[in-house]
Amino acid sequence: MSTKPPYGCRDYRQEMILVGLHRRLSQENLSEEERRALEEEIRQIEAERFR
Repeated sequence: MSTKPPYGCRDYRQEMILVGLHRRLSQENLSEEERRALEEEIRQIEAERFR
């Protein structure tokens, strides 16, 4: 039997931040600089979240 760490407020918050960042990333009117910044922020959050 494996135990998962509890899913808490911080996890939910990060998940909602990622949803918002992905939504912004899907917008067509972003400059390349904005797109790269969003992608980097997503990578950082995912790296921290999935350690």
